[in-house]
Amino acid sequence: MPFRLGRGEPVMKPDALVKRGSAPSERVLLVFTRYSFRVARRVLSGVERVRIPAPHWGALRGSLMGVSVCVVGLYFGAPASVMTLEMLIAAGARYFVVVGEAGAIHPALKIGDILLPSWGLREEGTSYHYAPADHVPRPSRDLLARLEENLRRLRGRRRIKVAVGGVWSTDAPFRETRDKVREYARRGILGVDSVDVRRRVQGCGSRSGVGHIR
Repeated sequence: MPFRLGRGEPVMKPDALVKRGSAPSERVLLVFTRYSFRVARRVLSGVERVRIPAPHWGALRGSLMGVSVCVVGLYFGAPASVMTLEMLIAAGARYFVVVGEAGAIHPALKIGDILLPSWGLREEGTSYHYAPADHVPRPSRDLLARLEENLRRLRGRRRIKVAVGGVWSTDAPFRETRDKVREYARRGILGVDSVDVRRRVQGCGSRSGVGHIR
């Protein structure tokens, strides 16, 4: 008879490692590069360095339009990112926006375009500890719509292109084969990245929106 392990009580829980209410803000912007971190620092007002009860390479808190926001620099890879995310949620963070860089696998995307993932194809391993194999991760519809609306209003030296579509997550960059790229692009997947934090956010009742820069 087939059986499945992993449904029992975890040996170690994040709330045993952090104090509830110790998150610097309920609203968190998660980034992976120092460039994104510096941009966030310039945009926010009243910026101060903060400590967070989770692995990270940088953290600050500031205000955007009167709303407190914490910016956290994540280490690359789903295991490290999800560990930090779990601990932030246990500490009281509730709303997350993830900004990262992704590779384009569809000719519609060019360097500098912004990709808002509306669904994900999971090929990394971490998310399978949080959701069944047939689960399709999706961000909050409300947050996704707000992100898209506000990004389309932006103007710079050139018109910013915002694309909405699927994203492929993998932890094996050297196994991104050409046949996969062709097939996934045909299915409507626009980009590829190495982290999938969407499923973990949904599992905690928190809300997430995700953006990638090509």
